[in-house]
Amino acid sequence: MILKKDNCVEIKKSKGFTDSEKMLSEICDNTFLKLWSYVNPFNNESKEFCDLVAIFENHMFIFFDRDKKLDFLDNEDFQIKWNRWYKDVIEAQIKTCHGAERYIKNGGELFLDNKLSIKLPISFKSSKLIIHKIIVAHGARDACLKFSDENINGSLGITYTFSDIKLPFFVTLDRENIIHVFDSHNLVIILKELDTFIDFKNYIEEKESTIRKSTFLTYCGEEDLLAYYLMNFDQTENRHFIGKKDYLGITLDQGVWNRFFKSPAYNVKKQMNNVSYFWDTLIQEVCDNALEDKLTGNGNIFNGNSAIYEMAKEPRFMRRMLSENMLDAIHNFPNNNSPMGRFIRILPSYYENVKYVFLQYRIDFGYDDKRERDKMRQYFLEIACGATKIKFQDTEKIIGIGMEPIKYYPNTIKDFLLMDCKIWDNEKQKYYTEENKLDGNRFFLTGNENYQEFHVKEFPNSRLR
Repeated sequence: MILKKDNCVEIKKSKGFTDSEKMLSEICDNTFLKLWSYVNPFNNESKEFCDLVAIFENHMFIFFDRDKKLDFLDNEDFQIKWNRWYKDVIEAQIKTCHGAERYIKNGGELFLDNKLSIKLPISFKSSKLIIHKIIVAHGARDACLKFSDENINGSLGITYTFSDIKLPFFVTLDRENIIHVFDSHNLVIILKELDTFIDFKNYIEEKESTIRKSTFLTYCGEEDLLAYYLMNFDQTENRHFIGKKDYLGITLDQGVWNRFFKSPAYNVKKQMNNVSYFWDTLIQEVCDNALEDKLTGNGNIFNGNSAIYEMAKEPRFMRRMLSENMLDAIHNFPNNNSPMGRFIRILPSYYENVKYVFLQYRIDFGYDDKRERDKMRQYFLEIACGATKIKFQDTEKIIGIGMEPIKYYPNTIKDFLLMDCKIWDNEKQKYYTEENKLDGNRFFLTGNENYQEFHVKEFPNSRLR
């Protein structure tokens, strides 16, 4: 019932060679999850392609990490030292970014080793990929803080404009062929605040859209732009945004992030999000097993068509609600001596016409063989998902999560099932209807169901400013 990549072998992921690569790897393992981000991949000429690549759905994020210490003495010509650092760290990596993008668009493949014996386990079609290029520039923070008391975080200033601005600690970037530049201060902020695929993707896409339709976008640190993005939310379109529709350009002053970070709404949100990492733990557990080739089943967990892939799509605030309800269901599983019991909870997704079925099933009789007990539990999960489709006819996709109740089985195995309901014929309707009438099933037929609407807000306290 748990899903697996066909013909998979154990995958030994690189953790990076330098300290900054190791940090990048660790953060991206949490943001993009372990199955979808890889450090130090190689191209078909056995050369390192980039420092980290992350792929999910049709988006590829290419990271280039460069660490070069920038230091200066008070009596030195600092402009000369800055120009050298800028050329070695920023301009050189920009050329490498563009070359990597061309390689992928021309159909290039990626490998996990320089012998080209292990392909990247995520397949992709270059013609359909949306590529996002990111430079992580280390080494300038201390010099930046020393150079100006006005730079409160030591972040690199960024401007996307037509003109080429030559100022210390200011990076001028092309509006047409967009590259993102993070630094030592804001890398951790960005990837820990946007620590799901969809949250990070939405920010990058909105930023790129803003750059293309404006004359200029200028800010004193990527963390300030992130704060501005998070503080602006369109209730009608249900999304964060940067700038208004009739603007020509945007300039942000320093300290936007620092003020936002201290706001009551931000701190309440962070506290309430703690529970959401239960969802991440479920996914990461399966990711570890997939990389070690320990899964059973018939799905492709690396490239979609699996429950885990669907679960990884959920944004952070939805993971909060899903985790709260699952943990509540675990806590409230009936305390009794009955050898058989169950507790089912149907939960919504961030995505329309998608539902989760969380089923706990206790079977303490008739199945001495654990494998037979596992098969029965998986069977019940499948019937519960089929009954959910019959009950909620508009549902197009169901993700089933099943387990024995943790209060009785602390080391329970978890089952995951993806039921695609877009094509639902009379044969399926009849099968699941008849199976659900059997004793031990009868989901939604007992008359004991309770229904509740869920309203989830990213910021429980709306006062952001």
